Amino acid sequence: APPLMQPALRPYQTHLVASIGPSSALLKLPTGSGKTHIAAALLSSPPRRRALFLVPTRELVDQQAHVLASWRLRVVRVEGEMRGRVLEGWEVMVATPEAFLGLQGRQAGLE
Repeated sequence: APPLMQPALRPYQTHLVASIGPSSALLKLPTGSGKTHIAAALLSSPPRRRALFLVPTRELVDQQAHVLASWRLRVVRVEGEMRGRVLEGWEVMVATPEAFLGLQGRQAGLE
């Protein structure tokens, strides 16, 4: 398979990433404006940090995980029953709220 190409950001996304830098931020942008790509660019830059994306459906878990992985981030999907699954080495967790709450009782790689 060909190597993954890091997605290109739109000019306003590049400006937001540069403005936010290593700080924390809350972005409110319309659907389809590339919020996930902005977050992925920030997470791919130093300092590296972990992130949790909570989305309402399994379809969105897959969609978000795919975009984040295209930025070469180590992504774990948490959806449905996770019994016996060990979660290690992840940078970004994408989960439905219900599946994430199910993990809390197990403390599966959340530290």
